[in-house]
Amino acid sequence: MAVDVMATAIKIISALAMIFFVYILVAGSITLVLYTRIGQGDPKGFWYTDRDKLKKYIFKSWIDWAGSPSTFSYLSTPAFAVSSTVYKTFSNASVRNCMLQCESANSRGKTAKCVGFDFMERASNTCTLYSTMDGIIATPVGNTLYFIDGLDTARQYVPYGDKTMPPLASSNIIGTSVDLECFSNCSSNASCTGILYSNTSTCVLFNTPFDSTKLVAEANTTTYTITTHSALTSSPIRYY
Repeated sequence: MAVDVMATAIKIISALAMIFFVYILVAGSITLVLYTRIGQGDPKGFWYTDRDKLKKYIFKSWIDWAGSPSTFSYLSTPAFAVSSTVYKTFSNASVRNCMLQCESANSRGKTAKCVGFDFMERASNTCTLYSTMDGIIATPVGNTLYFIDGLDTARQYVPYGDKTMPPLASSNIIGTSVDLECFSNCSSNASCTGILYSNTSTCVLFNTPFDSTKLVAEANTTTYTITTHSALTSSPIRYY
């Protein structure tokens, strides 16, 4: 009798071990497939499988390790980036399609080819994907800037109308320019903290620490400081 009980126990343990082995094999394979982003760019691809459902059957830490599709946020007011690198532009688009193409352009472990995009509804629903964006300026044009969460490092110009800095020492002036070129030049200069922009469309780039309380009144002159972009709004649009 004892021998029969022992044999039965061994069979049960062996069966459980086999079931666990099969589970690890299947769960591990699914996790690795996710990790390699198979199906990226196809909204029905395996990469876009619902993570919450998978976590009901596979270890949560494994699914988190495999990664998830990017999420997007946007600026609530129209704006554009004066310093940018265009990755791709196409028209007759939708925000959903822009997101899918931007997200699918990026590979794990490599520099992102797309950090966000500009959606211009009034211009044939034109979508411009960007590899880099910096120096955001508000614009009256009806467009929306979207960023991939975690890649939204673009800085923003904050204007102070009819205000100027106190007289700047020559050592604090790092350049002059005209029109939008001055914003681009400031964005690409690591020491630039802002610009003085006059009604003659000329500007002075400065590198002094910015303090808005020290600005003084001066008509037809705007002081811009370049700083962290304003708060973004998480996009409710699901692109897959």
